[in-house]
Amino acid sequence: MAYPYRDDRETTTILSRHMGEPEARSLSGWLERGGYEALRKAVQMEPDEITDVVKESGLRGRGGAGFPTGMKWSFMPSEPRGPHYLCANADESEPGAFKDREIMRWTPHLLIEGCLIAARAIRAQHVYIYVRGEFFPVIRVLNQAVVEAYEAGYLGESVCESGWGCDLTVHIGAGAYIAGEETGLMSSLMGGRAEPWMKPPFPAQRGVFGAPTTVNNVETLASVPGIVMNGSAWYRGWGSEKSPGTKMWCCSACRRRGARSARPRRSCWTRPPRSFPPCAASRSSTPTSPAGSVFSAARERHGSPRSCAESKRAMGSREISTRSTICAIN
Repeated sequence: MAYPYRDDRETTTILSRHMGEPEARSLSGWLERGGYEALRKAVQMEPDEITDVVKESGLRGRGGAGFPTGMKWSFMPSEPRGPHYLCANADESEPGAFKDREIMRWTPHLLIEGCLIAARAIRAQHVYIYVRGEFFPVIRVLNQAVVEAYEAGYLGESVCESGWGCDLTVHIGAGAYIAGEETGLMSSLMGGRAEPWMKPPFPAQRGVFGAPTTVNNVETLASVPGIVMNGSAWYRGWGSEKSPGTKMWCCSACRRRGARSARPRRSCWTRPPRSFPPCAASRSSTPTSPAGSVFSAARERHGSPRSCAESKRAMGSREISTRSTICAIN
């Protein structure tokens, strides 16, 4: 079968090409789809060569800041005097965001492959994937993929029998929103509170355990294998001049379960405020509590909201569910 990042201009489904395919989660299924070919190519390249390819591709950080990835890698010392670390930021805590979670859920080996190539480029000996603690199914899938990668020789003392060794640890975060910031993430990773620190020193100077560290987003690292495999010009075939490549975005829509098309949720109250007895919203008497006076004023402006029974009849007997869709666009 074709490699996951084939040169296909008719579609922009690059990272999401194999989402929805359970077989792609396993090592055997990923190898059938051409996985780890980019890693085999990368271990034969010099670290600076990998950095130059990514720099020429124009890949920018997909975590929000948009800093050029290749330039960020070049800040790491070229002559290691101690260990180097790579941290994959998988603490996706922004409301409505789930792209990184879906990458890890369906193609965990894609992230592992991208992490190893990035570790090779920055001369790192250890990779930490910092995953948000609430992602229970994702953590199980990712841990299984790490075990498979170790057993197959893609992780450990000699990656792809190249003589270069790299280990990987899946670190489960505590769920703090501030852990999504790179210095807060490193503070949590080292066993402290997820509190950011002032810069300088920058992570490339002094990061995890006082050693040079690079922090990259999951989507950023997942884009690296395709760039190494097909070259920088291939990646620049999409996007704009200043921001080449594709970008995953999250789209959520409310619909009735079983409905054919998405419909907006009705603007009705399905339950009264907690300070009220059940179905008090349908009563005509004026509440005397402070919260009730606010509710009464709102009722005069917008009209009396529906009671629980009226809301159920209006919404129907079927429950409302949220369907999430993820796409890759220019």
